[in-house]
Amino acid sequence: MITIVIPTLWRSPETLHSTIESFKRTLKDYPNNELILIDNANSDFKDDIVNVVKPRKNIGVNPAWNVGADMAYNEHVLFMNDDITVNFKPVLECLYRDLEGLKYGTITGDKERIATEGLNVNDDGDTIELTRDHSGRFFGFGCFFMVQKELYHHIPKRFKYFWGDDWLFYILEHLRQRKSYFFKNLNLPGKMSVTSNDIDHENNHEENDWWTPTTQAAHDYYKRLNSALFRGDFIDDKNGHQH
Repeated sequence: MITIVIPTLWRSPETLHSTIESFKRTLKDYPNNELILIDNANSDFKDDIVNVVKPRKNIGVNPAWNVGADMAYNEHVLFMNDDITVNFKPVLECLYRDLEGLKYGTITGDKERIATEGLNVNDDGDTIELTRDHSGRFFGFGCFFMVQKELYHHIPKRFKYFWGDDWLFYILEHLRQRKSYFFKNLNLPGKMSVTSNDIDHENNHEENDWWTPTTQAAHDYYKRLNSALFRGDFIDDKNGHQH
Protein backbone atom coordinates (compact mmCIF):
# COMPACT_ATOMS: atom_id res chain seq x y z
CA MET A 1 0.00 0.00 0.00
CA ILE A 2 2.76 2.48 0.97
CA THR A 3 6.21 2.92 -0.54
CA ILE A 4 8.62 5.05 1.49
CA VAL A 5 11.40 6.82 -0.42
CA ILE A 6 14.42 8.28 1.42
CA PRO A 7 17.33 9.94 -0.44
CA THR A 8 20.48 10.07 1.67
CA LEU A 9 24.11 11.14 1.79
CA TRP A 10 24.46 9.50 5.23
CA ARG A 11 24.97 12.82 7.01
CA SER A 12 22.72 11.67 9.88
CA PRO A 13 23.33 7.90 10.17
CA GLU A 14 21.87 7.38 13.65
CA THR A 15 18.61 9.04 12.65
CA LEU A 16 18.40 7.10 9.40
CA HIS A 17 19.11 3.72 11.03
CA SER A 18 16.40 4.48 13.61
CA THR A 19 13.89 5.18 10.85
CA ILE A 20 14.82 2.01 8.97
CA GLU A 21 14.39 -0.11 12.10
CA SER A 22 11.03 1.55 12.79
CA PHE A 23 9.87 0.57 9.30
CA LYS A 24 11.01 -3.03 9.75
CA ARG A 25 9.03 -3.35 12.98
CA THR A 26 5.81 -2.65 11.07
CA LEU A 27 6.22 -5.41 8.48
CA LYS A 28 4.51 -8.08 10.57
CA ASP A 29 1.27 -6.09 10.59
CA TYR A 30 1.77 -4.28 7.26
CA PRO A 31 3.75 -6.69 5.07
CA ASN A 32 3.00 -5.11 1.69
CA ASN A 33 4.81 -1.85 2.31
CA GLU A 34 8.31 -1.15 1.00
CA LEU A 35 11.20 1.19 1.73
CA ILE A 36 13.43 2.47 -1.09
CA LEU A 37 16.70 4.08 -0.02
CA ILE A 38 18.38 6.21 -2.69
CA ASP A 39 21.99 6.05 -1.49
CA ASN A 40 23.48 9.13 -3.13
CA ALA A 41 26.69 8.57 -1.19
CA ASN A 42 27.11 5.14 -2.82
CA SER A 43 28.01 3.77 0.61
CA ASP A 44 28.64 0.17 1.69
CA PHE A 45 25.16 -0.11 3.25
CA LYS A 46 23.25 -3.26 2.29
CA ASP A 47 20.00 -4.68 3.61
CA ASP A 48 17.88 -7.76 2.95
CA ILE A 49 14.61 -5.86 3.39
CA VAL A 50 15.29 -2.29 2.27
CA ASN A 51 15.56 -1.75 -1.48
CA VAL A 52 18.86 0.15 -1.73
CA VAL A 53 19.56 2.06 -4.95
CA LYS A 54 23.15 3.22 -5.46
CA PRO A 55 23.63 5.84 -8.18
CA ARG A 56 27.22 6.11 -9.41
CA LYS A 57 27.21 9.76 -8.32
CA ASN A 58 25.08 12.06 -6.21
CA ILE A 59 22.05 12.69 -8.42
CA GLY A 60 20.44 15.16 -6.00
CA VAL A 61 17.26 15.05 -3.96
CA ASN A 62 14.67 15.77 -6.64
CA PRO A 63 15.99 13.27 -9.20
CA ALA A 64 16.08 10.72 -6.36
CA TRP A 65 12.39 11.35 -5.73
CA ASN A 66 11.71 10.76 -9.43
CA VAL A 67 13.62 7.46 -9.29
CA GLY A 68 11.77 6.35 -6.16
CA ALA A 69 8.37 7.21 -7.62
CA ASP A 70 9.17 5.23 -10.78
CA MET A 71 10.32 2.20 -8.79
CA ALA A 72 7.47 2.19 -6.26
CA TYR A 73 5.08 -0.73 -6.61
CA ASN A 74 2.50 0.68 -4.18
CA GLU A 75 -0.35 3.09 -4.77
CA HIS A 76 0.92 5.72 -2.32
CA VAL A 77 4.49 7.05 -2.15
CA LEU A 78 5.80 8.75 1.00
CA PHE A 79 8.97 10.85 0.65
CA MET A 80 10.97 11.80 3.72
CA ASN A 81 14.28 13.30 4.82
CA ASP A 82 17.05 11.12 6.19
CA ASP A 83 17.56 13.52 9.12
CA ILE A 84 14.16 13.22 10.83
CA THR A 85 12.90 10.32 12.93
CA VAL A 86 9.49 8.73 12.64
CA ASN A 87 7.59 5.97 14.42
CA PHE A 88 5.85 4.36 11.46
CA LYS A 89 3.35 2.32 13.48
CA PRO A 90 0.86 5.13 14.30
CA VAL A 91 1.41 6.67 10.85
CA LEU A 92 0.45 3.44 9.10
CA GLU A 93 -2.47 2.88 11.48
CA CYS A 94 -3.76 6.29 10.45
CA LEU A 95 -3.27 5.73 6.73
CA TYR A 96 -4.81 2.26 6.63
CA ARG A 97 -7.79 3.64 8.55
CA ASP A 98 -8.37 6.96 6.73
CA LEU A 99 -7.01 6.65 3.17
CA GLU A 100 -9.73 4.58 1.50
CA GLY A 101 -11.59 6.75 -1.00
CA LEU A 102 -9.69 9.92 -0.05
CA LYS A 103 -9.02 12.11 -3.09
CA TYR A 104 -5.98 13.99 -1.91
CA GLY A 105 -3.12 15.84 -3.54
CA THR A 106 -0.51 15.62 -0.81
CA ILE A 107 -0.46 14.50 2.81
CA THR A 108 2.29 16.05 4.87
CA GLY A 109 3.54 16.71 8.36
CA ASP A 110 2.58 19.77 10.35
CA LYS A 111 5.34 22.40 10.20
CA GLU A 112 5.06 22.96 13.95
CA ARG A 113 6.07 19.33 14.59
CA ILE A 114 8.92 18.86 12.10
CA ALA A 115 12.41 18.87 13.63
CA THR A 116 11.32 21.20 16.41
CA GLU A 117 13.62 21.30 19.42
CA GLY A 118 12.31 19.25 22.34
CA LEU A 119 10.07 16.96 20.30
CA ASN A 120 10.01 13.24 21.05
CA VAL A 121 9.06 10.60 18.53
CA ASN A 122 5.45 9.45 18.91
CA ASP A 123 4.83 6.62 21.33
CA ASP A 124 2.91 3.63 20.00
CA GLY A 125 -0.18 4.80 21.88
CA ASP A 126 -0.39 8.15 20.12
CA THR A 127 -3.25 8.60 17.65
CA ILE A 128 -2.41 10.22 14.31
CA GLU A 129 -5.24 11.65 12.23
CA LEU A 130 -5.62 13.23 8.81
CA THR A 131 -6.95 16.78 8.90
CA ARG A 132 -7.69 19.80 6.71
CA ASP A 133 -7.30 22.26 9.59
CA HIS A 134 -4.92 24.34 7.49
CA SER A 135 -3.47 24.12 4.01
CA GLY A 136 -0.89 25.62 1.73
CA ARG A 137 2.79 25.29 0.97
CA PHE A 138 4.90 25.94 4.05
CA PHE A 139 8.45 25.56 5.34
CA GLY A 140 9.29 21.93 5.93
CA PHE A 141 6.74 20.55 3.46
CA GLY A 142 9.36 18.51 1.58
CA CYS A 143 10.65 16.80 4.73
CA PHE A 144 7.76 14.35 4.97
CA PHE A 145 4.96 14.15 2.41
CA MET A 146 2.96 11.57 0.49
CA VAL A 147 1.39 11.54 -2.98
CA GLN A 148 -0.44 9.00 -5.10
CA LYS A 149 1.87 7.29 -7.57
CA GLU A 150 -0.55 7.77 -10.45
CA LEU A 151 -0.62 11.54 -9.83
CA TYR A 152 3.13 11.96 -9.40
CA HIS A 153 4.50 14.41 -11.96
CA HIS A 154 8.23 14.20 -12.63
CA ILE A 155 10.21 17.13 -11.30
CA PRO A 156 12.05 18.86 -14.19
CA LYS A 157 15.77 18.09 -14.46
CA ARG A 158 16.73 21.72 -13.89
CA PHE A 159 15.56 21.41 -10.27
CA LYS A 160 18.17 19.13 -8.75
CA TYR A 161 18.20 20.17 -5.10
CA PHE A 162 15.51 22.77 -4.54
CA TRP A 163 11.90 23.49 -5.55
CA GLY A 164 10.93 19.84 -6.10
CA ASP A 165 8.40 19.88 -3.30
CA ASP A 166 7.01 23.20 -4.58
CA TRP A 167 6.70 21.70 -8.06
CA LEU A 168 4.67 18.72 -6.82
CA PHE A 169 2.50 20.94 -4.64
CA TYR A 170 1.93 23.29 -7.59
CA ILE A 171 0.93 20.46 -9.92
CA LEU A 172 -1.32 18.67 -7.44
CA GLU A 173 -2.90 21.59 -5.58
CA HIS A 174 -3.05 24.21 -8.31
CA LEU A 175 -3.43 22.30 -11.57
CA ARG A 176 -5.00 19.07 -10.33
CA GLN A 177 -7.04 20.98 -7.78
CA ARG A 178 -6.49 18.22 -5.21
CA LYS A 179 -6.73 19.04 -1.53
CA SER A 180 -3.74 18.75 0.76
CA TYR A 181 -4.14 16.95 4.07
CA PHE A 182 -1.97 16.90 7.18
CA PHE A 183 -0.92 14.38 9.80
CA LYS A 184 -2.40 15.72 13.02
CA ASN A 185 -0.37 14.94 16.19
CA LEU A 186 2.61 13.52 14.28
CA ASN A 187 6.01 14.41 15.76
CA LEU A 188 9.04 14.24 13.45
CA PRO A 189 12.09 15.09 15.57
CA GLY A 190 15.51 15.44 14.00
CA LYS A 191 18.02 17.88 12.58
CA MET A 192 16.52 20.00 9.86
CA SER A 193 18.43 20.07 6.57
CA VAL A 194 21.58 18.25 7.68
CA THR A 195 22.15 17.20 4.07
CA SER A 196 21.02 20.35 2.28
CA ASN A 197 23.38 22.47 4.37
CA ASP A 198 26.24 20.78 2.50
CA ILE A 199 24.91 21.83 -0.89
CA ASP A 200 26.47 24.70 -2.81
CA HIS A 201 23.70 27.24 -2.45
CA GLU A 202 24.59 28.89 -5.72
CA ASN A 203 22.40 26.11 -7.10
CA ASN A 204 19.50 27.60 -5.15
CA HIS A 205 19.81 30.95 -6.91
CA GLU A 206 20.02 29.32 -10.32
CA GLU A 207 17.06 27.03 -9.70
CA ASN A 208 15.10 29.95 -8.22
CA ASP A 209 15.55 31.86 -11.48
CA TRP A 210 14.04 28.90 -13.36
CA TRP A 211 11.00 28.54 -11.11
CA THR A 212 8.58 31.13 -12.52
CA PRO A 213 9.19 30.48 -16.24
CA THR A 214 9.01 26.70 -15.69
CA THR A 215 5.66 26.80 -13.89
CA GLN A 216 4.28 29.26 -16.43
CA ALA A 217 5.36 26.96 -19.24
CA ALA A 218 3.71 23.99 -17.51
CA HIS A 219 0.51 25.98 -17.03
CA ASP A 220 0.39 27.07 -20.67
CA TYR A 221 1.28 23.61 -21.97
CA TYR A 222 -1.45 21.73 -20.11
CA LYS A 223 -4.01 24.42 -20.81
CA ARG A 224 -3.25 24.21 -24.54
CA LEU A 225 -3.66 20.43 -24.46
CA ASN A 226 -6.89 20.71 -22.49
CA SER A 227 -5.17 18.24 -20.19
CA ALA A 228 -6.81 16.24 -17.43
CA LEU A 229 -4.72 18.44 -15.13
CA PHE A 230 -7.40 21.09 -15.69
CA ARG A 231 -10.41 18.83 -15.21
CA GLY A 232 -10.13 18.08 -11.51
CA ASP A 233 -12.67 19.08 -8.89
CA PHE A 234 -11.98 22.58 -7.62
CA ILE A 235 -11.06 22.89 -3.98
CA ASP A 236 -13.99 24.09 -1.88
CA ASP A 237 -13.25 24.15 1.83
CA LYS A 238 -16.82 25.30 2.58
CA ASN A 239 -17.85 21.70 2.07
CA GLY A 240 -15.23 20.39 4.50
CA HIS A 241 -13.67 17.04 3.63
CA GLN A 242 -14.29 15.93 0.06
CA HIS A 243 -13.90 12.21 -0.58
